[in-house]
Amino acid sequence: MKKLFFIIAFIITKAVSSANAQQGSFKWNFGISGGIAKRQTFNEALGFDFGLETKINGIFSATAGIGFDHLFEHDFVNRNKYAYPYGTPYNTVPFQVGLKADIGNGFYIATKAGLALGTRNSDYGSSFVWTPSAGYTFKNGLDISLRYEDYTSFKGSQNFGLRVGYNIPFRRK
Repeated sequence: MKKLFFIIAFIITKAVSSANAQQGSFKWNFGISGGIAKRQTFNEALGFDFGLETKINGIFSATAGIGFDHLFEHDFVNRNKYAYPYGTPYNTVPFQVGLKADIGNGFYIATKAGLALGTRNSDYGSSFVWTPSAGYTFKNGLDISLRYEDYTSFKGSQNFGLRVGYNIPFRRK
């Protein structure tokens, strides 16, 4: 699975490089996100990410990024202090690539997919992760989006969240 992901990431990186050579510009972006888990295993999610975006054609952009996500576990089943504890939180480092479509006046829809590597202190391991989102980019670079994130290996890890980020344009001379 990791080998396949890195092959796909390499191909997309080459495509982004070639598109970047044609378009002459790209954006760096970074952001923080928070969310609420859909099921009982985890209750909140918190993370940050860094990424790169470049225009492919009129409305479409290719994206690539890396981040860190922490899903906070419930302390006890059913929040009953006499029930058994769940265990450890889920910490991951997601590597994602994706596609973004600007639908007009700053609004966009996007989807990303990739591999989330479980950190050493996580009991959950690695997983495929996908993240559809919809948002708005202000003219000053501020970016706000609503997103759904799903780590497919673990049913309790899906979460709905808000991401606040900032885009930094970079142009070659």
